[in-house]
Amino acid sequence: MLLSTFSDTLTRAELIAYMGDVVSLLRNGIPIVYHVSDTLQLDHVEISLRAFQDLLKSFALFTDLGCQIDIAKPNTHMIFTSVASQFTRIKVKHAASLEEAIAFLKQVAPDLRDLEWQCSNNLDP
Repeated sequence: MLLSTFSDTLTRAELIAYMGDVVSLLRNGIPIVYHVSDTLQLDHVEISLRAFQDLLKSFALFTDLGCQIDIAKPNTHMIFTSVASQFTRIKVKHAASLEEAIAFLKQVAPDLRDLEWQCSNNLDP
C-alpha cells in the first residue's frame, strides 16, 4: 500500500517528480498495489486539466495499481481524480478521512485486515 499526502500548492514540476516516484514504487511492489492519496491539506494544483491529461498519457503509471483511494474535500481536487480514473481505467474510491480509507481497504483486501494501522491523529480505525 502506498500513502501520498499533499499540502499547500502542488506545482507541475512536483507532480511530474511525484508520478515518477510512484511509477518506481509500483514497479517494485507486489501487485495488487493500493494507493491512498490524501489531499485534505492541498490548497491549489498548478496544472490545468488538459495538461494533467497529457501528463497521464506520458506515464504508464497505473498498470500495476489495483485501486486508488482519494481522501479529499468535495471540490476540484476530486475532478482531477475523476479524470485520472477515466484515463487509467482503475477503480477509484473517494473517502472523507484516512479512517474511512482504511475501512474500505479492509473490505476489499482481506490480506490487509489484520495489519496494525496507525493514523496520524492517533485513532485506531
